[in-house]
Amino acid sequence: MSPFEALVEKGFFLNSLSYSPKLIEEWNMLLSPLFIVQEDKGRAYVKANVLFELGILDKIFNEQIQSLLCHLMPDAIFYHCHAYEIKASQAQSHIHWGENLGWHRDEECAFEYNPKGANHISMFIYLTDVDEENGPFEIRLASPFSYFKPKEKTLKVIDKAGAVFFFNRFFWHRACPNYSSSRRRVIKFSFQPRGLNNGRINLTEFVELRKLAAPKNVFLEYLANPDHPAKSLQEIISQPSLCEPYPSVIIPSFNSSMDLGLKYLLKHNWKLLKQKLKKNSLETELLPSKNY
Repeated sequence: MSPFEALVEKGFFLNSLSYSPKLIEEWNMLLSPLFIVQEDKGRAYVKANVLFELGILDKIFNEQIQSLLCHLMPDAIFYHCHAYEIKASQAQSHIHWGENLGWHRDEECAFEYNPKGANHISMFIYLTDVDEENGPFEIRLASPFSYFKPKEKTLKVIDKAGAVFFFNRFFWHRACPNYSSSRRRVIKFSFQPRGLNNGRINLTEFVELRKLAAPKNVFLEYLANPDHPAKSLQEIISQPSLCEPYPSVIIPSFNSSMDLGLKYLLKHNWKLLKQKLKKNSLETELLPSKNY
């Protein structure tokens, strides 16, 4: 299965590339001073222009990642580009916990779904080891239009720092709570075709990024610039061979189920679970929302 097919049919693939421990250590050393001053925040950020100034983006978008993006979305433009750190010792997810125990589809994808493609994709890089306890990313590989089933199998991305994975943001996914005593770090990129509405690309961080990248990195400038004259990555990529068909990828096996999230709630926050049980049955909580 090609990476493109994996995103369309399953909503996910784990890339064969992983960044070296030495590189991850280097990035964490650069990011730590910027995160330390935000320790009081549940979710701390380092934005796109700062990542470029630190020299991190140049190393992330190597030839393999350029080739992969060329295959997945030839006219890609950034929607997200940041590093973030999640607070430790949490009883619930940092995002969308109030509905469906964190399970969601990203709202901006709702009206631009493409059944034969993937209009909204994200790339995650783990900067810390991620296990069951410290908030792994979890995705449902079934059709995004189907109802959740009791004890339905899901995939939690449990992996070492440096792991890279891609997912289709229209599929149901969530961030599991970080129960551990350590803050969790991730670098996140989201991409979409240039013709779609993009309410973020003219944020200051992206305006600054395209100014910084313009004389130094044409690939990053293209991803950050909605007015770039080139129509596709193929026109600016340094080696045409990078745009050839990408090798097949493997979808990891299911390693979790819906009720596992409930088990953790029982273990870590019984009071919160009782409150939820008063409002609705668990089955109702796990039904897809009628609203995106």
